[in-house]
Amino acid sequence: MATIIKYYAGTKNILREYEINEAGEIHGYSKFYYKSGKLQSDYNYANGEFHGNCKSYYENGEIESDFNYENGELNGNCKTYYENRKLRYECNYENGQRHGNCKEYFKSGKLRYECNYQNGEPTN
Repeated sequence: MATIIKYYAGTKNILREYEINEAGEIHGYSKFYYKSGKLQSDYNYANGEFHGNCKSYYENGEIESDFNYENGELNGNCKTYYENRKLRYECNYENGQRHGNCKEYFKSGKLRYECNYQNGEPTN
C-alpha cells in the first residue's frame, strides 16, 4: 500500500507530493511545485529509481524537459526545451548511454551540434 506525502513549507500551496512504498522508497509519482502553485516537475519512480516518463516545466507552464527512464537509467528519446518552446537538445538513450542521433540547438532554433552515438561513444 502506498503512502502519499505532501509538503507545504509555510505556504498555502503544496510544494511537493510523492508516494512511498512499504520500504520507504519513492514509488509511483513525485511532483514538485513552484511557490506560485504551478507544476515544476512530474516524475515517476519504481522502488526509489526513476522509471517511466519524467517531465519538468518552466514556471510559465512551458515544458523544460521530457525524459524516459527504465530502472533508473535513461532510455528512449529525451528532449530539453528553451523557455521560448524551441527545442534545445534531443537524443536517444539506451541503458543510460547516448545511442543514435543527438542534436543540440541554439535558442533561435538553428542547429548547433549533431553527433551519432553507439553505446555512449561518438561515431562521427
